Amino acid sequence: MNSLPQYKKLYKKFKVFVGYQNTVCTNLCIATDGLKADLRVSSTMELKQKVYELFNSYDRQSHVNTMKSMLNHKITEEQFAHLVGKMKMYNYQSKEAKKHLFPITITDTQINSIVKDYHTDIDFMKADDGTIHFWNLYNLFTEANKSTYIDVNFERNTNAYEFVQYLTNFKSNEINNWYLY
Repeated sequence: MNSLPQYKKLYKKFKVFVGYQNTVCTNLCIATDGLKADLRVSSTMELKQKVYELFNSYDRQSHVNTMKSMLNHKITEEQFAHLVGKMKMYNYQSKEAKKHLFPITITDTQINSIVKDYHTDIDFMKADDGTIHFWNLYNLFTEANKSTYIDVNFERNTNAYEFVQYLTNFKSNEINNWYLY
């Protein structure tokens, strides 16, 4: 008995996001609920449906409120230096230690860019007293992320957003954090 050949259903992979574009420096402000990094569909209708689901589930007001809250908190130059050192140390921590730390995806080269821009970026550099608001810090992260290959750019932008939000939550609740203290 001859059987007809079985055809696999072919899926196309997409990355889709919704968020805000900061036109001062054209960084992407992507929140976690606004990213589908691995959207697999088999038809244009399915793609359209999944994109609409993403857009409808995205909470614009929460995203704006979170970004606004970044302006309410800042760190000192000493805390910034501590943060940079801990970020550089993160990749060398044991697997067990990493389980208790917020995962960061930023590279050493990008960390160096953040430090340089902390001192020199006309729009987002430190204040005269050395402090930096989390909004400016976040923008230094997304600026450094521009050197990332497109295949991981969205994920790293989202990680930067989540990381600064994580730091903001600790700072606002005055809780010690491995990255800051």
